[in-house]
Amino acid sequence: MLIFEGKGLRLRAKPAHFVGHLQLTRSASIEIFFSKQFCKLTRKLVFYGHVCYDGRRVDRWLFLAEREETMTPVHQKIIDETLIAAYTRMAEQISALAYPTAKEEQYNQEHLSHSQLAQDLTLIAQYVEGYQVEEDPQQAIERVCRVLFGRVGAVGYVLPKKFHKTTLGELIYAAYEQLIPRDQLVTTDAARKAFGVERQSIYDWVEEGKLSPYYIKGKQMFSSADIQHQTQQRAERHKHKQVENNVLQATKKSS
Repeated sequence: MLIFEGKGLRLRAKPAHFVGHLQLTRSASIEIFFSKQFCKLTRKLVFYGHVCYDGRRVDRWLFLAEREETMTPVHQKIIDETLIAAYTRMAEQISALAYPTAKEEQYNQEHLSHSQLAQDLTLIAQYVEGYQVEEDPQQAIERVCRVLFGRVGAVGYVLPKKFHKTTLGELIYAAYEQLIPRDQLVTTDAARKAFGVERQSIYDWVEEGKLSPYYIKGKQMFSSADIQHQTQQRAERHKHKQVENNVLQATKKSS
């Protein structure tokens, strides 16, 4: 059994088989080449790869991550702050509605970390960091946005203005960057040309919630399928309106 440490991660190496007999020394030069996977069974990182010991390659080594924490500090901070903000908002709503609550122990960070919201945020962060996840990140994103930004009496949600510039927004759109292939997105200028309108009209429709943008590396983009669907609907409404106007004009002439 070998122990390797580096970049904040302690690895326990267990060889699948040995190639000859190795006698490790403190002066030995060891290089590790591996690919990482997220084990669904143990919910820990598993690394597969090989070791080069003083230039000699030892094949088929299995590395098990000793570190249970698989989240970068930046993403963990985003998750913690979001959970606290969501809990504070919910507590305010409960208080405003005079909702009867039993006297229980103080609801703390540990309770929050086991919530569905925490699980969804963790899944999104792990997906962004490159880990294999058990569920479609899109569903997790929808649940998070619904919980945090859902409208009373409505099914959907409305994201706050400049949401993409917040830390949570950056995390969400980083996930979208991996979820949506680049060839399925179009720029603001391409959307403007598709609708045959000025660029400002696109910005206005985004503000009014008529168009849902994606911010990829800070650049506003749109789903090409969504733009195509909306341009077709727009054309159909325009055609229907022309038919109504023609019927109205014909009625006036006949009278």
